[in-house]
This record gives sequence, structure tokens and C-alpha cells, in this order.
Amino acid sequence: MPPSNTIEEFWSLESIGIKENPAADDDQIAINKLETSITQDDEGRYSVSWLWREPRAPLPSNYRMAFSRLCSTYTSLHRSADLLGKYNKVFLDYLKQGIIEPAKRNTEGQEHYLAHHAVITHKIRPVFDASAHPRGQPSLNDCLLRGPVLLPELVGLLIRFRLPKFVAISDIESAFLMVGLHPSDREFAKFLWVKDISRPPEGENIQYYRFARVAFWRNLLPLSLSGSNPSPPWQIR
Repeated sequence: MPPSNTIEEFWSLESIGIKENPAADDDQIAINKLETSITQDDEGRYSVSWLWREPRAPLPSNYRMAFSRLCSTYTSLHRSADLLGKYNKVFLDYLKQGIIEPAKRNTEGQEHYLAHHAVITHKIRPVFDASAHPRGQPSLNDCLLRGPVLLPELVGLLIRFRLPKFVAISDIESAFLMVGLHPSDREFAKFLWVKDISRPPEGENIQYYRFARVAFWRNLLPLSLSGSNPSPPWQIR
């Protein structure tokens, strides 16, 4: 007769697919945290908080890694004055639109820096790495709840798209940059750039920024835009 643990493993494997999804509880916790964190300012803009995992793990500053990636990115872009200028303009536009704001080095409290690099498609844009972390320490993504996937299934989307005789398509420009991030969480969304793009990233030429909007985090982006219910709890302004 096989050992009892072998029998248990057999039945456990047989039940794959009908067990409750262990991630479902985390998804519901994420939805609850999101709904309780929603605020609206005087201008009508809605803001949310990071959906921190509990218990909350200490997040490293990640400064050295962010600085190292900055040097690498700057060196790569510096070979082309045009690309470097366009990359810099993205941050200046972000600053003008209130997507990012100037920040200072926080030597007393907690802070976290995001590494970034340039991606060139039809235009150049920065991509922020919320999964980067020092060895043996958590990343920002590790400390945040993933949240449920609310995007529709692609197959169903394509079928519904083909049903009507005429279709209309619209888009919210930079939709993911329209949801605000609460000030208490902005210290964990910092990054480094240069003040003068003609000079290397060192000393007084280091510029500190932090995000004022939810700009790069996995499922919080569609979750923030759609809300957790079929009827969104807010409208993006």
C-alpha cells in the first residue's frame, strides 16, 4: 500500500483546477484597498494609494542601482544629441503636466528610486523598472498587491468588435497618467535625471524627481481607470 502522503498528493493533483484560487483573496484585498484610498481634489482629479502588502516589508532606497542605470542610460543616449534631447523633453513635458514633481534626497525617512531606460519605437519614451532590487531585498513590485486583471479577453473582444456593421474607436490621451498618487506614497516613486543634459550625471547635476501620478504599476493602471465594479466609481478628468 502506498504511503499516506503519496495518496494525499494524488488527490491534490486530481483536484487541480477546482480548488479555490489562492490569489483571489489578494485580489479582493487589492480592490478594497483601492476603493478606500480614492480621494478627489478641488480640481476634480482622483488619486489613489499604492496597494501595499501586509505586513509591509521594508523597501530599500535602491539609490545605487538607480544611479548606475542613470549613468548607463545617459552614456547610451549621449551618442545621439537628438535622442538625448527628446528623452529630456519627455521629462520636461511630464513636469509641465504635473505628472512628476521635483524632489529632494531623503536621508532621514524612507524613499525608493526607480531605475529607468529609453525605449525607442515610433518615438522615444522612458520605461521604469519597478522590479529592480538589490540582491536579497524586495522590489517595489514585491511590496505591492498585484490586483485583479480586469482587461477583457482578447478573443471575446475581437468577436464583439466584428459583430456591428460600423465601429468607432476612441482613446484617452495618456490615460494612465491621469490618476493621481497620494503624496504619502510619492517618496517611493522617485527617479534620477540630469539638470543639464550637456553634462554627465554627477555631483550638482543630479536632478531628483518623483511621480505625482500612477504611471507604471502593473494592474493598478487598468484597475484605477475602470474601478472594481462594472460602473466605475469615478471619471477621469
